[in-house]
Amino acid sequence: MLTVDQALALLTGWPDGTRTVGPTGPVRTHRFPETPLPQYLTVGHLLRQLQDLDPNLPVRLAVNPDFPFTHYVGTEVVVQDGRAFIPDDGQEDYLPTSARNALNWS
Repeated sequence: MLTVDQALALLTGWPDGTRTVGPTGPVRTHRFPETPLPQYLTVGHLLRQLQDLDPNLPVRLAVNPDFPFTHYVGTEVVVQDGRAFIPDDGQEDYLPTSARNALNWS
């Protein structure tokens, strides 16, 4: 089982292989051309994308481009049937415009 910090860290990466850094929010800095991208994100890809981030950076899920809200990330990770499940833990607020733009949800 993953620790709470590891579980929270798993949800801040970009699914296209970029890293997020920056004091004012997400910034796409570079791709990982040496690593083929999976169809769906894996633990390994998430860990590589997150390894240089501040471990105290809050994590939120960006959910649904048609109704863009941020959601808290649950603190438990359950591994079943060959997959890691991380629960949503409630809605926080609207997704900031800058994050919607970075995700191409605008």
